[in-house]
Amino acid sequence: MAYAIRDGIEDFHLTIIFGSRTEENILFREELDAICAACDKVKVVHVLSDEEKEGFEHGFITADIIGKYAQEPYSVFICGPEAMYRFVSGEIDKLGLPGKNVRREMLGVTKKVWEQPGYPAECKDKTFKLTIRQGPNEYVVDASANEPLLVAIERAGVAAPSRCRSGECGWCRSKLVSGQYFTPAENEGRRHSDVVNDYIHPCCTFALSDMVIEVPGEYLK
Repeated sequence: MAYAIRDGIEDFHLTIIFGSRTEENILFREELDAICAACDKVKVVHVLSDEEKEGFEHGFITADIIGKYAQEPYSVFICGPEAMYRFVSGEIDKLGLPGKNVRREMLGVTKKVWEQPGYPAECKDKTFKLTIRQGPNEYVVDASANEPLLVAIERAGVAAPSRCRSGECGWCRSKLVSGQYFTPAENEGRRHSDVVNDYIHPCCTFALSDMVIEVPGEYLK
């Protein structure tokens, strides 16, 4: 985006709020400084979590810092590691922006599903039997409650459709025949009709019991 603005391909103001541990850890600093020097529509604000220095914000990227530098009206794009992403998402919620003004990259599903709200703690570390029906074939595999069904399916060597692996695109959409499952709220991208009619997205669905599912596959040939 910054290069596109500098080169006249795009025309809007971009403020990059860049979180780093220390000044020494800042990535792409020379490139960003060069863009800012060449174009007054791009600005970089560095936020250092582990040290306080003049000319830098200190701490984490908070709603107050975003509000301090935002120019109304504005949109927010989030990109970063999972821990930072989760913290900043909570801060952005405080800003009251319309949903269409917040863009988030797809990080896949959490590595610690047992920490998600609503997850039954007694299921952590358990292993269940997953029966996969795909056309005329049927497979029975082990599925850890700690991993998405898609991981168990692929580990067993079954070719199942997948793309975003985040619950959004619906490419892995499969029919639930029986069983109990958990889907993190942040990955719940199913249509209402799919929820009602027992369709799941294996990429973000975790087994809470033995399960039977029907997985598409004919078009993969």
